Amino acid sequence: MRRSGPIVMDEVIYYAKKVALAGEITEVWTQGGQLFANFIVSGTQDDLLRTLSGKAQRAVSLHLCDADCGQVRTGELLVHSKTFMAADLQRAPWMTNLRAVVEDAAEVDELAS
Repeated sequence: MRRSGPIVMDEVIYYAKKVALAGEITEVWTQGGQLFANFIVSGTQDDLLRTLSGKAQRAVSLHLCDADCGQVRTGELLVHSKTFMAADLQRAPWMTNLRAVVEDAAEVDELAS
């Protein structure tokens, strides 16, 4: 599977709470007849921000719920969603608040001298 391109999910369930996530699906698999995806998170507005900012991958397992999903299975890096949509991640600052900051290689640390 190719990467999904940037997507937004406005009603993700994380520990029975609705959150919003932005990012990209990188892999899809089935487990026990259920569909899951690896989702690289580029931004969120919730407690998940604190959890993911400490992770190098900033990835969650996304359960792509069917109509009968009770969304009761939980885990530190497990979220549920029934819908997602393609999005321009530049439309809101929160959509990229987990992207790594790249330092300018030309900058010189004046205190290091």
